[in-house]
Amino acid sequence: MSSDKDNQTMGPKQCYFWNLPAELRLNIYEAVLGDFNIGVEDEEKCVTPPIMQVCRKIYHEAKQKYSERLSHLRSAATEGYRQAQEEFHEAVKKHLTLLNKESHDRMENSEVVYDAKLDLEVEVCDRVALEMRKMARAAGVDLDEKYHRIADGSELTSLGR
Repeated sequence: MSSDKDNQTMGPKQCYFWNLPAELRLNIYEAVLGDFNIGVEDEEKCVTPPIMQVCRKIYHEAKQKYSERLSHLRSAATEGYRQAQEEFHEAVKKHLTLLNKESHDRMENSEVVYDAKLDLEVEVCDRVALEMRKMARAAGVDLDEKYHRIADGSELTSLGR
């Protein structure tokens, strides 16, 4: 019982934290906030460090250290974003270079195939022309003379034009 009586006469317990020098309290804030990371657990609510929610006096003393930590996290995130963006652009460049090389190779291959087809068509046309000349000679027709008559229009008039 005497302990209850002693507690009543002593009043509320004293907080020794405020007896510490301000520099030491700032060091405590720095130690507590130094490893603080930004996290949002609930989409609606931003999670602040518990020490910032203890009382107004601690909030006002610690807000400079809290602000410094947030600035550090922001610059680290910005630098990380910038680095990731550069790495992404480098990767895209490499892929585009690879795609361009493949496209160039494909186009070059297509040109070779096209040239081969064209050569084959020319060869076929030449063979057909040669066969036609042979047949025309066998039939007694002079293809060169016929060509010139068609070219100057005299052959067309003889066909009824």
